[in-house]
Amino acid sequence: MAGGTTGATAAGGRVGGAAAAVAPPTFVLFTDKDVKLHFAFERFLANQIREAFGFIGSPIWFKTRPRNKKKPEE
Repeated sequence: MAGGTTGATAAGGRVGGAAAAVAPPTFVLFTDKDVKLHFAFERFLANQIREAFGFIGSPIWFKTRPRNKKKPEE
């Protein structure tokens, strides 16, 4: 998934992500709202990534960033 992106809908908002680092596995999650993700959703994502890519026992870090909204041109 290095360099790849993905998207999902969670807790009434959109979440997209990209791999940012490999040691430890770090993912940047872009959200449509400027709020921290619920800890249960972060745990769910980490467990899904561990299962899909074999990161069993590895810590997985998430950095959450709000997606930049395009400002209307004046």
